[in-house]
Amino acid sequence: MATTKPSIILIPGAWHRPVIYAAVEVLLLEAGYSDVCALQLPSAGGDPVPETRVQDIAIIRSAVTERLQQGKDVVIVAHSYAGTPAGEAVQGLPSKFKADSTANGEGSPVQENQESNPGVSIQTAKSTTTYGEPSLDDTEVDQLLCATKNNPSLESPKKTQSPDVTKGHSISGTPNENPSLEPPSIPTGHILALIYLAAFLKPVTCPQQAAPSNNPPPWALHEEPYMYLSSDVSIIKNIFYNDLDAETQTYWYERLAPYHSFGALTEPCRYVPWQGDFKCLYVVSENDQTVPLAWAMAMATQLGGVIDVVMHKAGHSLMLSQPKAVVDIVEQVVEGKEVGGGGDGTVEDVGERVEDKGKGENGEGDGRKCKRNGEKGERDGEKKGIDA
Repeated sequence: MATTKPSIILIPGAWHRPVIYAAVEVLLLEAGYSDVCALQLPSAGGDPVPETRVQDIAIIRSAVTERLQQGKDVVIVAHSYAGTPAGEAVQGLPSKFKADSTANGEGSPVQENQESNPGVSIQTAKSTTTYGEPSLDDTEVDQLLCATKNNPSLESPKKTQSPDVTKGHSISGTPNENPSLEPPSIPTGHILALIYLAAFLKPVTCPQQAAPSNNPPPWALHEEPYMYLSSDVSIIKNIFYNDLDAETQTYWYERLAPYHSFGALTEPCRYVPWQGDFKCLYVVSENDQTVPLAWAMAMATQLGGVIDVVMHKAGHSLMLSQPKAVVDIVEQVVEGKEVGGGGDGTVEDVGERVEDKGKGENGEGDGRKCKRNGEKGERDGEKKGIDA
């Protein structure tokens, strides 16, 4: 085991800023992790808004490869939407899981999983439950995740063409002319694991865009190129923060980005790391209102997946309600221990230690330098919403 602790890359989900990880960052630093980096994804409130995930992928890959080139090992923690670009960003990078499997002469974990595993073993605080095939097929899951509705009366910012950042960029294995996205030079560290917190794990075969649903979620609206949240504040608070008190819900609601890139949410997935290339752990939040249990299990147990799954009694934003649980999971993964589920739904409070992270105007993270302006985290511009 390495004598120095690995770098931890924290990636927020759709509409969220890196400040959502403030409590987790404090606890990780207190636990001796000297390099903790929370990224700001361009798809969350970027101006101009990216039309694809390419910019998100590039930001993540840059942060990871910078550390690998310094010989550091890396653990990636991705929340919600970020599960997809985080997975795409690591294609071709050094994997401790794959290196160990090759050194031990082990067979393909994907083949073993497909041929002999009747289900997936799920660790909880008190019991182990085996889940069989997911109850939802890929089409149903994608419709649930990507469903939208039209609202012609909504006024939105003028569509602006995003820069062409795809030139020379290949995630699918073709020659890559962009040096910033090339695999790191030797000497190098390894990616120890990807930890998915209530994340979306879209398969590579995901369609370009989900078919419109007759019953879209009432809390999201697509108006190209944007995805907006409902103007019904109570809906959004319940969707994202149902296990937080009313005051805390309001605090975090006011720090959401006004929109997210629709294309980033719905474009095809280029690559998945969870078919044996990397160690992957999926944390299911049992009380999640954004990714309910059936969705989470359908994604975490999809065919071909080599994914460890643990259950926690929490809402969608585990890093807010139970930051210590997230840190415990990271530590168990780093130490090579079996990760246990748990949680009793009790909200943790790290209080003043988070306030010491600094005061500022935006609370946005710098994806390159991993520095934060402050903790206040006000929205940029007008607080936009929609009628549910």
